[in-house]
Amino acid sequence: MPHSSAALAPIALVAATLVASVGRVVPLRAQEGDPPSVETSGVGATSTFYELGLALVEEGRWRDGLALWEDARDELATESVQDPRIGFGYIEVATANDASDLYGTATDMVLWGLSGQPVEGSVEAIHDELERVRMIVPDSQLTYWSALAEGPVDEALFQLKRFWIELDPTPLTSENERLVEHWERIRDARRRFVYNRSSPIGTDDRGRIYVRYGEPPKKERGFLGASEMEMRVRLPGARHAQHRQVLRGYDTNPQFEVWVYDELNDRGFTYFLFGNVDGGGPFELVPGIEDLIPPRARSPGSARNMAGGVPADHYLRLFYYQDLSSIGGYFGDRFGELDRLWNLYTERRRTSVSATGAAPQESELESLEMRFREEDEYHPPNPPQKAVLSEFEGRARDEVVAQLIRTLSDDEVPILVLLSTSAPRLRADRRAVYRDELRIPGWTMRHSLVIRDEELDEVGRLEKPIDPRRADVASFVIRHVEQPLHLTVTAQTWQRPPETDEGAPAADSLVPSDRLPGQVHFRPGAPLDNDTTRLEMSDLLTGTPIPPGVDAAALPYDVLPAQTLWRRDPLRVYMELYHIGRRAGASDLRASFSVVPLTEQGDLDEDREAITLDDVRLEPEGRVYREFFDISLRDQEPGRYRLEVEIIDAIRQQTRRRTTELRLVN
Repeated sequence: MPHSSAALAPIALVAATLVASVGRVVPLRAQEGDPPSVETSGVGATSTFYELGLALVEEGRWRDGLALWEDARDELATESVQDPRIGFGYIEVATANDASDLYGTATDMVLWGLSGQPVEGSVEAIHDELERVRMIVPDSQLTYWSALAEGPVDEALFQLKRFWIELDPTPLTSENERLVEHWERIRDARRRFVYNRSSPIGTDDRGRIYVRYGEPPKKERGFLGASEMEMRVRLPGARHAQHRQVLRGYDTNPQFEVWVYDELNDRGFTYFLFGNVDGGGPFELVPGIEDLIPPRARSPGSARNMAGGVPADHYLRLFYYQDLSSIGGYFGDRFGELDRLWNLYTERRRTSVSATGAAPQESELESLEMRFREEDEYHPPNPPQKAVLSEFEGRARDEVVAQLIRTLSDDEVPILVLLSTSAPRLRADRRAVYRDELRIPGWTMRHSLVIRDEELDEVGRLEKPIDPRRADVASFVIRHVEQPLHLTVTAQTWQRPPETDEGAPAADSLVPSDRLPGQVHFRPGAPLDNDTTRLEMSDLLTGTPIPPGVDAAALPYDVLPAQTLWRRDPLRVYMELYHIGRRAGASDLRASFSVVPLTEQGDLDEDREAITLDDVRLEPEGRVYREFFDISLRDQEPGRYRLEVEIIDAIRQQTRRRTTELRLVN
């Protein structure tokens, strides 16, 4: 579909400005007892704002300290610098004091602190934030976030800001609830988990898990040890009294705590074991019970002093697993396995005076020990499948699919076309039924586009209601400027509020539903080349044909956008070509299409064949070609695919290639 640059003027004005607003200079609030205003200038001097606010907080005047930091933000704008310490300090103090009325401002302060040039002395605060973020990112990203601490500060700031922007569950509101939840968890962890302060937030390892997954549904805590009753079962009578006494000397009764989560792995419970390392060391997260047994209990000397001639750690292992067996899971399974083995020798001892019946053979016990260690270290039962548990990241959302396409207008202006659709999982032929039968009267869907500049500061916002006659598709068109952009498209259901004692709400009043808005983020590549001597190609738009009953004329393209498709629906691909070479009024343009199977990891799947259509002759009528193609995927297996399109202009001897990914479902 051609686009006129004249029609883009209002939106282009928003996107092309792309200059972060600079706050006016506001004198620090002068209240009785407040420190005097700071009038010095220079990057080094401005850093004192942080210390002044911190001093007020430490005096108990935390609201005054936060107010000072708010004013300092405007003052620092005159120096074109930011202080990340103020942003982090603001949200830390606000959440520590449950000041929910300030959470929107706290969000803004954090993002401001991550923008632009940081003041001197703030690098340590940036590295501290990188460590806090490492606590909640997937393990596969840990190396990346660690490397940011070794690179340029401005890159670390940018990625931190982008991380929190894209994690915001409600991008259209002032408060980032996920950021607030993160700091509320830090607050709670600092109050509760302080056996040591080894974590990046000044807590023991329980704080790390709490910040990542929240409160566990089940906990068990206590002290591990060999009870007198159990020792008399395994080492009975007066003749083993000395052995029992020796065993007590090796048993340090380490403290333990087990956290059990039921949402981290769909196969069963996930367990986290904390305890005193080596039986009496720091309280840490450990792979298994083996790490809680005192090393000296494994010494050959302990074997000489124990009945059966086996080291004391084997006795302790049995008793420690017995203490944890009530938790169930693999603790109970392992105790059952050990108990059965020891019972064989316990029964033998009861029927024979042979000393060899006092304990199992050391080789048998060592074999179990080695297997337990290997499983704990490399194959833990039901490891976490989710990187984090959050009230917001696991909450129901409105569905949205969005595609961003770089194109050129009729007058060679680079533009961006963003298409978004709701209910993307429905088949094309089910959309009419969805609209007619499942839509609740009084509800509507709104799609919004948030435009951010190269520093991730918001510079524009657009909103469009969804029209069922247009297949629930919203389209946004903006000028594609040279500066980097960050785009967020959201979809949210709005409904009429319920009736109250005062009566029914106004007919035109709408409020957001309880579902979180769906959202997709984009960082567009470079604008398309408008040099008329070079072949250029738009990005690929994929989806399905427009279903019956839809006003196709109101849509920008004859495609219902989708990247997850049902196998029975044909894949429709739309593309545009520009600056096509012609000789004697004729062109020589050829295309090849490939749908390449991928593994779930995104690698080439060599066990499945690609669908390839080579040497397709294209016949453009002018120097611009706009067309869609339908490809049947009915016989393909469900899974990931990569669509590859290559265009060759034989006259100009130029080639263009575009790719995009798809997923087929049954």
